Amino acid sequence: MSEDTQRVTFDYIEQSVPLWADISQLTRENDLTTQLLIMVSEMNETYTALLAGDQQEIVDGYVDVWWMAEVVKHLCYGYVSTSYTVDFELAIVKELIDQQYPNLLDLNFEPFKKAVLDSNFSKFCFTAEQLKHELENFEKEGFRVRTVAYPFTLESPESSEPVVTHIYCLRSEIDQVDSKGIYWPKDKVMKIKTYHRPNYKVIPVPKK
Repeated sequence: MSEDTQRVTFDYIEQSVPLWADISQLTRENDLTTQLLIMVSEMNETYTALLAGDQQEIVDGYVDVWWMAEVVKHLCYGYVSTSYTVDFELAIVKELIDQQYPNLLDLNFEPFKKAVLDSNFSKFCFTAEQLKHELENFEKEGFRVRTVAYPFTLESPESSEPVVTHIYCLRSEIDQVDSKGIYWPKDKVMKIKTYHRPNYKVIPVPKK
């Protein structure tokens, strides 16, 4: 990746799936197949939630499908047919949800999406001090990780002078299993200590 910095506002940092993919250094060559498979898996989970009538999991699943669709489209930039296919699959999932639970996504998609964006960006380190602390934690656990540094220029509303800095992403250096028995394949984006899960309670609607 070029060392040229990216000019972004603070708000934009937590609103962009393509930026998340770039920070994670996902590439078409190395990650596209995996991301497509994850998207299919999230679609299956959404269909399972629909069959069970679990509205929390329905919206959760749809947001995850949307996320993966955005990642895939970003990795497929220039491959129009693939982008159309991904949008079509996402539209099918939405139609099935709307048929059974009208207005469920209208009420919940945007706030749930924001919660997922906040959660996924909490996997990153925003200062060198935080990075040092996280690396020490993984070293104590005997976990091998590699650091991906993404340069950008932060335009802060509190200052007229932009600040050149980095966002750091930690990825698994090898295939390995953590102390809880969770498998982390090589290049998987790690969950650091400050990571938090999406925290949003779905507003239920009557089934049609």
